Amino acid sequence: EGRQVLDDPRREAYKRPAVCVTFDDAYDNFRTRALPLLEVHQVPVLLYVPVGFILGEPAADPLAGAEHLGALTVDDLRELSSHPLIRIGAHSWTHRDLRRVSATDLSRELEDARDQLEQWTGKEVEDFCYPRALWDAALESRVRDTYATATIGGRRSNDSTTYLLRLRRVSIRRGTEHLAPLLRSPLCIEEALADWFRRRRRTAQ
Repeated sequence: EGRQVLDDPRREAYKRPAVCVTFDDAYDNFRTRALPLLEVHQVPVLLYVPVGFILGEPAADPLAGAEHLGALTVDDLRELSSHPLIRIGAHSWTHRDLRRVSATDLSRELEDARDQLEQWTGKEVEDFCYPRALWDAALESRVRDTYATATIGGRRSNDSTTYLLRLRRVSIRRGTEHLAPLLRSPLCIEEALADWFRRRRRTAQ
């Protein structure tokens, strides 16, 4: 029925409240600013990497107006992939709307991106994050053939019945004192509003 439910032992484990911390886009400030704090508090993270951005391809820049931040290098990524707190996931090759690309280009965005990351890191890459949280059923069918999990964004938490190719998450836009009430809420109003503004901005463009 299009749902992937965890088997019994893992389902029991997932009944305990848990948080997965993720970072997108592989900007260099992940290494210089975020990682030192993560190490202090021993927080494991999943870093989603757009391959073209690491290679310096202008079309793959994930965020307009953030060019001054710079990308991680291949050497940085190799080092980070060996860090005990860091797991590497794929974030496509060019960080564009994958619903609108040709079949040939989609192979590059999904399979080639995974293969390149595995070549750089020497580790299996099983996790994917849809660029801009944009996805549809046709795209999901291709992602299913390549990855074990996929993140679609969203405004709600996950549970043991969540389909692993539609993992939801919420953005932390303020201080950590807001984290606990946000996680307890079934719907993140702040993220819902931010999502509405993002859609309006894209429509205006």
